[in-house]
Amino acid sequence: MIIYEYEKATKFRYQYIISEVGAFRTKKEYESCLKNLNISLNFLKTKVTDSNIIKIYTAEKIITEKSFLKKEEVEGFKKVVGLSNGSKVDCYIHEIDNINVEIYRPNPNSKEVYNEYDYFNTLLEV
Repeated sequence: MIIYEYEKATKFRYQYIISEVGAFRTKKEYESCLKNLNISLNFLKTKVTDSNIIKIYTAEKIITEKSFLKKEEVEGFKKVVGLSNGSKVDCYIHEIDNINVEIYRPNPNSKEVYNEYDYFNTLLEV
């Protein structure tokens, strides 16, 4: 897994990118993700471009994404707010061991588990 920390946000306004997981605009979201997935960063190098300075890290994590239809499928897993189908929803993390982590995102076709957060109220949390 490769992690990029940009000194200035990219043209898409992301400042933090975690391969296999996603991109983050704020340090708070980024650090929350690192903590939730129990990711330890190993510094690799710094890359200097004409317009940015990028710190590049590696981490020994294998992320597997899964979809779920019923709450019973994720019982006992760690609940986090994540994205599914472009919406903020309740997702779940199952850490199998120190390297393997499963991220469960609700299937958008399941009304039982796919409950979108109100966009404007979640803006206040960030």
